[in-house]
Amino acid sequence: MSATPPTVADLQALIVTLQTQVSALVAAAPAPAATTAVVFADTPQSLNSDDLVDYSTKKGESIYKEGSKALEDKALTEGFGMTPGQTVVFIEALTRRATAMGWNTGAMQITSHNNADGQAIDVIKCYGQIDEATLKRSCERFCKAGELDAESRAKQNNTMMASCLSQSLTADATARLLIVRHKYTFDGVEYAPLMLKTIMGLATIDSVATTQSLRDNLHALGTFSATVNGDITKIHKEFDSNYQQLLARGATLDDPIGVLFDAYRVVPCYNFTSYMKRKKEDYLDGGITSLTHETLMSMATRTADRLILTGE
Repeated sequence: MSATPPTVADLQALIVTLQTQVSALVAAAPAPAATTAVVFADTPQSLNSDDLVDYSTKKGESIYKEGSKALEDKALTEGFGMTPGQTVVFIEALTRRATAMGWNTGAMQITSHNNADGQAIDVIKCYGQIDEATLKRSCERFCKAGELDAESRAKQNNTMMASCLSQSLTADATARLLIVRHKYTFDGVEYAPLMLKTIMGLATIDSVATTQSLRDNLHALGTFSATVNGDITKIHKEFDSNYQQLLARGATLDDPIGVLFDAYRVVPCYNFTSYMKRKKEDYLDGGITSLTHETLMSMATRTADRLILTGE
């Protein structure tokens, strides 16, 4: 016996029942989770860089360890010996650490200070453009007990930076620094920016006389080139070491490009010197108006590498 087919009324009733069930299920379903906006940060440690770090947490302990450890650079595996030849690498490594940790950004930054003329100075790269007394007064805001930020993220940043500097020195450099710790330690607190200035002073013999000697070294780069048999890497390292120290003191060099061209002229390789001579002529004729000493050094490095690779 066949089943009786449903009537139109039966189907309509079934549709109403299904609609009611669907509505009930939708109403009972949990609401979608609210999307939390992601706050941009270049590095994990620089996120919320103005906030006090809770050192009682694993995250806080991790931030302290990351900031306090020795600088990581292949040229500093044995530590910074406070020698002029290592200063460029040391400064760049410290700048990277400061950026990664947020020491140079936000209201709690500790690396920018106004000098005696009221000009904001990056103490890492321009340590010679601010005097010790002015820098000490500026650091007291977060280093001296009772001052505005003495119990803030800035003070924590100062402690991490001081530890980082200490950890990054060789044993001999540490011994030299400890002799003059009175220059950067007050009431038992190490003023990290002042400590850095002291370190760089020892590394470069920070004086007016040295500024002239740095210029003399740069103008004698051609002679240096001959003594190292035209080794481009060594020539560039000598240039960087002297030029960056000069800039750090607020001094300048009239013609860094000309200094480099003079050094390349005595490289004992005909193909290299011929190529660089043509580039110099193009530059003097106004054919390379955008040439900087950085691009010239890159050009020389690529050319030397190519000639060595091809055996020319």
